[in-house]
Amino acid sequence: MTTGAIILFFLFQSVNVNSQVLYFCDAVSKDGKPINELSAFTLTSDSGIVYFLVNLTGEVNTTEIHYTLYSLDDSNNENYETAIYQDVDKTWMWFWKPITFLKPGKYKIYVYTKEGNVLTSNTLKVVKN
Repeated sequence: MTTGAIILFFLFQSVNVNSQVLYFCDAVSKDGKPINELSAFTLTSDSGIVYFLVNLTGEVNTTEIHYTLYSLDDSNNENYETAIYQDVDKTWMWFWKPITFLKPGKYKIYVYTKEGNVLTSNTLKVVKN
């Protein structure tokens, strides 16, 4: 194996080990697994609840999380919508929060620590029934 291949192998392994994920789902199991994971969510009335589940590879090491929501236009430009805060324990490796959506659209959600470090992000499409 060449030196370049070895470096790429370890770089790829470190990316996999450090991956942190934001799931969208209907519910969360007792052991922190998404129940009915979603990439698109349908509003069944004037609003709907989506669970945001964050799974980390280590402890969160902060006491507050910020979910920052942006709506995306047709060119995927981000337009700030809101920030939602959640108290967490520094030792937690996963946590979840139910979020209510009132209007359809495509959204980009970033998860930050209170210190401003990005933990993860994901995109969700919300459609009207």
